[in-house]
Amino acid sequence: MLVLDSELTQACAAAVQQRGLAGIAQEGEGGALEVDCSALERVDSTALAVMLSWERASRQSGRGLVLRGVPEKLLALAEAYGIHDLLQVALEPAGVSATEPATAG
Repeated sequence: MLVLDSELTQACAAAVQQRGLAGIAQEGEGGALEVDCSALERVDSTALAVMLSWERASRQSGRGLVLRGVPEKLLALAEAYGIHDLLQVALEPAGVSATEPATAG
């Protein structure tokens, strides 16, 4: 699982994008690459471009991409740009698989 820091903006996008692409290449074929977005506090539209590049790369490598813990601001940006359907956003929080029931804590 790729765990993002608190910021994904134009200022740090290139480095974050490379980290994700390296993770996709390193893990090879198999299940979807999961990205934990729960720590994100500062995002801009550049975050969407980075995530779309990861989605494209993971699909080309025979995998998928699942975003977990996506903050509301990022979801709103994706909807505003009309690309929400292009990103696989899991409704479960990070660390919970789709087959595991989420538990209240």
